[in-house]
Amino acid sequence: MTGQWKYFIVTLIIGWCLGAASGCLIAHICHMRIPTGSRNRFYRKLDLTPEQRSQADVILDKSRQRLDQLFADFRPKVEDIRRSTHDEIRALLTPEQQIKFDRFNSKWEAKFWERFNSIYRIRQESKS
Repeated sequence: MTGQWKYFIVTLIIGWCLGAASGCLIAHICHMRIPTGSRNRFYRKLDLTPEQRSQADVILDKSRQRLDQLFADFRPKVEDIRRSTHDEIRALLTPEQQIKFDRFNSKWEAKFWERFNSIYRIRQESKS
């Protein structure tokens, strides 16, 4: 295996790991917000008093706002890492390899951002 292909494989593995890690973080952030129906079920199971429910609502809403800000800050950082990784790998390749890489990467990128945006859209819709 040539040195260029080793770098390419390593970069793909790094990209996959970054994608997996960001997916886990996104899923974790999305699941931390308890939807209204689940929130009521949660309150009933704990037998919370109306005062406790009110206090828990304030805590959960405040937490959601903080997580939403974190999520908003997270996307540009993911894009920066993804873009720099792409650019570094592309610089290693021959023009023919670059064409193949661009095709492969555009498909992967479309799937990644589709998943990322669908999760973000779910979070945005749940706020309304």
